[in-house]
Amino acid sequence: MDLTAFPPPSAFGLPPGFTAWRTHQVQAWQTILDAPTRFVAIVAPTGAGKSLIYMTAAVLTDGRVVILTATKGNQDQLEGGFSETGLLDMRGQDNYGCRAFQEGGDWFALRPDDEKDRSCHHGPCHVGLPCSYKEAGCEYYDRVRAVAGADYVSTNYAWWMATKRYSQDQRYPPSLLVLDEAHLSDAELSNGLQIKIDHWLLKATSKMPGQGVGDWQIAEWKQWAAWTAASIKAVLDNPPGKSPGALKYRKRLQQVERLCRNVMAMGVGDWVDDHTADAFVFECLHPAQYAEGLLFQGASKVVLTSATLTPKTLELLGVDPSEVTWYSMPSTFPVNRRPVVHVPTVRVDTKMTDLHWSAWVDRIDQIIGARPTWKGIVHTVSYARAKRLFQMSKHAHRMILVPPGQTASAVAGFRKYPEPMVLLSPAIMTGWDFPHDQCRFQILAKLPFPDTRSNIVKARQALDKDYGPHLMMQNLVQAVGRGMRDETDWCETFIVDDHWEWVRGKYKAFAPDWFWVAVKKSIVLPPPLVLAA
Repeated sequence: MDLTAFPPPSAFGLPPGFTAWRTHQVQAWQTILDAPTRFVAIVAPTGAGKSLIYMTAAVLTDGRVVILTATKGNQDQLEGGFSETGLLDMRGQDNYGCRAFQEGGDWFALRPDDEKDRSCHHGPCHVGLPCSYKEAGCEYYDRVRAVAGADYVSTNYAWWMATKRYSQDQRYPPSLLVLDEAHLSDAELSNGLQIKIDHWLLKATSKMPGQGVGDWQIAEWKQWAAWTAASIKAVLDNPPGKSPGALKYRKRLQQVERLCRNVMAMGVGDWVDDHTADAFVFECLHPAQYAEGLLFQGASKVVLTSATLTPKTLELLGVDPSEVTWYSMPSTFPVNRRPVVHVPTVRVDTKMTDLHWSAWVDRIDQIIGARPTWKGIVHTVSYARAKRLFQMSKHAHRMILVPPGQTASAVAGFRKYPEPMVLLSPAIMTGWDFPHDQCRFQILAKLPFPDTRSNIVKARQALDKDYGPHLMMQNLVQAVGRGMRDETDWCETFIVDDHWEWVRGKYKAFAPDWFWVAVKKSIVLPPPLVLAA
């Protein structure tokens, strides 16, 4: 198709800032509109401009359109780029200020002393107190009403599913539902179903679970939930007290009552306990059975788009392959600018000896040492492995070791450093971008298989041997994209875990074609890219 002779995006009702089409964008949105199936899968590599693709389909669709994203950053980008089309952004209550707090009055005086958050999530309406702003003047509920009548809405997976689950929302199904970052959609569905009962929250009830609660079966938890819900019903049926302590207590009881309803609804045999040190956690073994009711919600057409989308994701959502139309876009990034090179080193696992560790560190040091003027990232998969590399490497003076819980501050510092630093972290394989000189090489120090200490991962892998490898390949491909953000960029990626030898052939279907064309093997460490000259 000659895109120069095709009308520009602005001619279709898109903002005037979009003056031309990128390669394959027109074919992609035409595929969405013309697909005979309910589900449309668009594989759109970084730089393909997928937001323009689905927003063009949106403005050409009759009826309501809802776009789901997994991060606030993506919501910000959509709102900034497409608000002129009438796109309304919707977020959770924590993102809106409560006027009852802002304007003082009785509620301001009665708030618990340790309540610092003045968002709508902590407003008086959540403890049964009247609020004159809820019907008009509340930033959150006013936005909810506006979104209900909007043609184009962007929100996050969590809000979309939670409002359906807890408010019994009877909103009209959208004509078009877009699942952006769709490689995360099955995980988002699973997270939306998760039941988490913090230990501190249970202190609000009159009776804690008995001794040995960690050994309870799902049936016993359901009995506990029924008893607890009945025991707090009388308190919640009565008007709330007005002391700060009474209000705080009532709020906790409301949280417990909601959790009890969820626990009572669990099906025996389909839920797995995955408790942590701080909470009792229950995970649904087969989230796909809830995909229609919570995620798709009767949408006439559902578009799933991601750079790493594969048929396995749709399988995990319970979508029949015969109901899917696929369109895969090739990457517009030149292959010579984004090589993914496996350099044989060692198999990185729990069987490594001291000699293996030394060989692993030496290989990583070779890669870093050959690139003395470039910034780089080492994806270590675990904090323990990052720490060990830092302690053994002769390039530790160039390294930034990211402590647990300090990823954001460490990344900010790394980006600002003028020196060619190297970031060691297990937590930046997805969700972070390092364009151009912020990252010129990456090292995948270990294949990112999921943590099998998790009961839910073990249970799902027992039923589906491909579940763990699918998650691993998704994380790996996402990691490769952290340092390559546009056509003029370039970034090398090295894999030093020799498990890649068998993974590459066995699980090829779990990564898109645009990724595989850049993958190669090199017995010796290749020299730095000539593009650096």
